[in-house]
Amino acid sequence: MTIRTSRKTVTFSGPFVLNGVDETLPAGAYAVDTDEEPIEGISFLAYRRLSTWLHVGGKPGSRVLDRVIAIDPKDLNAALMRDEAPAKMLNEPHLDEMLADPLVRLVMCSDGLSENDVRQTLLRRLAPPGPETRFVA
Repeated sequence: MTIRTSRKTVTFSGPFVLNGVDETLPAGAYAVDTDEEPIEGISFLAYRRLSTWLHVGGKPGSRVLDRVIAIDPKDLNAALMRDEAPAKMLNEPHLDEMLADPLVRLVMCSDGLSENDVRQTLLRRLAPPGPETRFVA
């Protein structure tokens, strides 16, 4: 049976952790190898994943230059999503920016809402419910 190996590079902007790896790995680019075998007995070409490997540089002060760690691709994807989340949040506009937008102000005016009305509504929606929750304008 023939096994094929494909390689891709993933890049982390910050330190990350993976299930089954007992250390925090540093930010950087990592090679990922995936081994697959063809599925026989079907009428079209398809492959079954056998294993996924992450190439990691040796620990500082260690004689090991490079090591390869078996990983679950789902864990890798989850770590990549966590790594990308802060960058996505940085692209979100701040409330002050949204309320300063001329189009938003026009809609607020046509709806009879002030900036304070919008802020209070958001505070009510975000605050945990409780008997002593009061909002002062």
